[in-house]
Amino acid sequence: MPPGKPLELRLVWETPLRVFPVQVGSILREGKLEPQFANVLAPKLCTEGIIEIFFPENTLKDQDVFRYNPQYYELRLPENQSPQADFVLGNDEMSHFRITMFDASPSSDPDGVITDYWWWSPDLRFPDTHALKLTHAFNASGILPVTLEVQDDRGTTSRIEREVAVDATRTIGGRDVTIPPASVRAPKVSYEVEVLTGDTEGAGTDARVFLALYEKQERQGVVYGSGVMELTSPLNPFERGKRTASSSTTSSSSTITPAAAPGGTRWASR
Repeated sequence: MPPGKPLELRLVWETPLRVFPVQVGSILREGKLEPQFANVLAPKLCTEGIIEIFFPENTLKDQDVFRYNPQYYELRLPENQSPQADFVLGNDEMSHFRITMFDASPSSDPDGVITDYWWWSPDLRFPDTHALKLTHAFNASGILPVTLEVQDDRGTTSRIEREVAVDATRTIGGRDVTIPPASVRAPKVSYEVEVLTGDTEGAGTDARVFLALYEKQERQGVVYGSGVMELTSPLNPFERGKRTASSSTTSSSSTITPAAAPGGTRWASR
């Protein structure tokens, strides 16, 4: 090798496969709620580079002294890309739709895996927990601010915040009824709804009428709506065979979904 020419070496560095225990849910065992974990494999972290090595015999001389100036080399891992937090809503069919499901499965990490899912809300009705999927039965209806924060295998986090309309399970007409959950948009729109109570036995002033407005579904589990509104009041008696008008202000929606109607009640809307 002629003087002044370094020896070039290609250096490759990588980690072994990494295993992370991720909480995916919980299970009721002997009266206690226990977390369930699953192992997630993260891909290898890998980088490479060319380093130059100078030896005295191929290093130039300066006044009969070798000019030997060893270099410091640094190999850097590629910049970590942030994970993307996302979640969808659903109902737990095993519980006959009385439990609302929050599912973080749509979350992703472009260059690794997600190792933690953290749900929380300033509203105490919402449980603070770490899980891929969270199921909960709410004891009161309302609109809750819900935050999901995810963390990837290199410790980078991201979060998403949404307002979610949830419903409590109520018994009406001998049935357990829960209106499906929906995300809520900020813009407000006023609606006027006219309900025609059927002229049949069992229809009348003892009716409790609930209304939920939904937009067209964007994709599975992504639904926007108003939350639960009860239309029954002293001014809206829903007399048998009569029409009753009611006004509501809610988030922008397009589809009217009546719910929790006792047997024998007819519906009409405009």
